[in-house]
Amino acid sequence: MGCCAGSSAVRTHGPMSAPIAKICYVLKNAENPPHFYTGVTAALRERLDAHNAGRCHHTPKHRPWAVDVLVKFADERRALKFERYLKSGSGVEFSRRHLR
Repeated sequence: MGCCAGSSAVRTHGPMSAPIAKICYVLKNAENPPHFYTGVTAALRERLDAHNAGRCHHTPKHRPWAVDVLVKFADERRALKFERYLKSGSGVEFSRRHLR
């Protein structure tokens, strides 16, 4: 599984811990016009480092990346649903009007 592939497992810190929150993020580069990339992770710093190191299939061409938007969810299902929406036609338009 590559760096940017989603994981269906929800990680925890201990045997009785609550699941780690998932983050839906939008990356932006410094090009004019800028490029954007949307993804989901539980470890934003590590994922951003992977994008900027070129280890993610869809993002090495437009490096370096910076976090532009992040939305934290209590559960993975909702984070993945929001990511899927942001990648849809209406979600791209929503992002264009409200997040950029």
